[in-house]
Parts: sequence; C-alpha cells; structure tokens
Amino acid sequence: MLALLFFGVSGIVASYAGGAVYEAFGGQTLYLSIAIMSFIGMVFGLILMEIHGRRHGSDTSNGHHHSAS
Repeated sequence: MLALLFFGVSGIVASYAGGAVYEAFGGQTLYLSIAIMSFIGMVFGLILMEIHGRRHGSDTSNGHHHSAS
C-alpha cells in the first residue's frame, strides 16, 4: 500500500512539474532537461556499479577460492 501511494504521488507531482516546465519554457526545454537528468542518472548508476563491483567482486574476481588447509 505504501509503495502504491508513494509511486502514485510521485507520478502526479512529476506530471504537474513537467506541465509547468512545458508551459513556462516549451517542449524543447522540457525534453532536454529530461535527457540531461537521464544521462546524470546513468552516469551515477555506472559509478555505483563500479564501486559495488570493486568492493564485492575483488575476493573472487580471478576465480580462485582460498581454502584453509
């Protein structure tokens, strides 16, 4: 229920914000700003994947497992 409420409210807010930007600055500015935000999100995601991969994949990245013998 909380997820439905959260995503529903965020969609409504985003629709109003997008409409306000469209009315004030036009469609070109709206879609350019969406493209920029998407690009920033992609770069942020790639950085997080790089950090996460290094931290969790460094022990077994070469395929060798160490055993106590």
